[in-house]
Amino acid sequence: MGKKAGKDDIGFRNKCICQRCPTYNDCMRKSGELLYCLEKKSSCKMEKYGCVCPSCPVASMKGFGGAYFCQSGKAVLE
Repeated sequence: MGKKAGKDDIGFRNKCICQRCPTYNDCMRKSGELLYCLEKKSSCKMEKYGCVCPSCPVASMKGFGGAYFCQSGKAVLE
């Protein structure tokens, strides 16, 4: 069983912009995947059509830099 969503997780989910990304696809949507910068890379196959990670409020709040977290997984602090 997965961990319960905490107050921070819900706040981050509300600020997440993954679904607005041109690379976010139907597989990701159906799987309910979000917050790649905090969690893990996507389990879906994807093609790169652009990336919104550099403008993401979650990545900014956490001090993350980089792009395509859906492909690379958790971010690292710059």
